Amino acid sequence: MTRASEFTRRRLLDAGLSQFARHGFDGASVRAIADQAEANQAAIKYHFGAKEGLYRAVLEAALERLERLNELDEEALARLTPAEALEAFLRQSLSAIAKASEIREPLQVLNWEIMNRTATFTEVLAERRLPTFEAAARIVAGFQPHLPVEEARLTTVWLVNQPFIFVRNAESLRRPPVNVALDEAGVHRLGALLTRLVRGALETSR
Repeated sequence: MTRASEFTRRRLLDAGLSQFARHGFDGASVRAIADQAEANQAAIKYHFGAKEGLYRAVLEAALERLERLNELDEEALARLTPAEALEAFLRQSLSAIAKASEIREPLQVLNWEIMNRTATFTEVLAERRLPTFEAAARIVAGFQPHLPVEEARLTTVWLVNQPFIFVRNAESLRRPPVNVALDEAGVHRLGALLTRLVRGALETSR
């Protein structure tokens, strides 16, 4: 691939992320993506095959970026008690608040998937190793080792989403009427509160 071709592919990915974040998969148009990337629609077909191929590449890049920011130490978590692992997991996940502006668009893309799951997203999840979900699953098993498989999976999804509710809405939380301070000390307090609430839920439902 030539340097010019790589540049075009990168611009299409960036434009795709922007358009999918704003409009979701169904609402984003190939024309708008190509126009924003200053490319023609044929370039999308050349690099990604179709709109679905571009969306798949955007999803993979978004998940990779989120996993990099989370940077869970899986070996360290495995040595902790379930309660200690839960606290470490939530605090590390909440640390992404400091970089919320960097992951705003990836999170918006995933928000669309929460509201309207696509087949492409399901395929991407099935093919990728997701350390965050694996760590959450081990924590859930530590608190509730005898949960049926389906309930354990649903509880894992619930756990993963608890800190990201705050990460996704960090800017709104800083503004009236909430006015929450999300500096380092504020995130620390939020982590302690969230740990108590989530731990209480996991222990109560045993």
